[in-house]
Amino acid sequence: MAERRDGVAGLGISLRSVAQILLMCERHDIGLAIHGDEGRAGGTGAEASGATDDPQIFVYDNYPGGIGFSGPLFGLYEQLLARTRELVSGYPCETGCPACVGPVGLTGPTAKRVALHILDALIGGVGEVP
Repeated sequence: MAERRDGVAGLGISLRSVAQILLMCERHDIGLAIHGDEGRAGGTGAEASGATDDPQIFVYDNYPGGIGFSGPLFGLYEQLLARTRELVSGYPCETGCPACVGPVGLTGPTAKRVALHILDALIGGVGEVP
């Protein structure tokens, strides 16, 4: 469970970073929420969100009522996943770093490996997430 939490937290951080680049906006323009696994990177727990036990990552327009980032980002879903995978796999670090999945102190020592596994499952549409 801790591995999955670490990977989801790292993946959320990476998705947010790539979303900012794709949308050409600033960091505070894009929000990030992770639900379903209590712990790191803003997770609130499934019982708080009314969700299932499966973790959920929300990358959203960070302004009340929005300023138009959500629609374009949804349209870039496949590109978002592919570029996020490029980002995470492109760094030589073994467990993750602030440039790819966030610092190990925030995400955990398995964040990079599990985030890549999740991305591969999402991009390929197969495989089980740890």
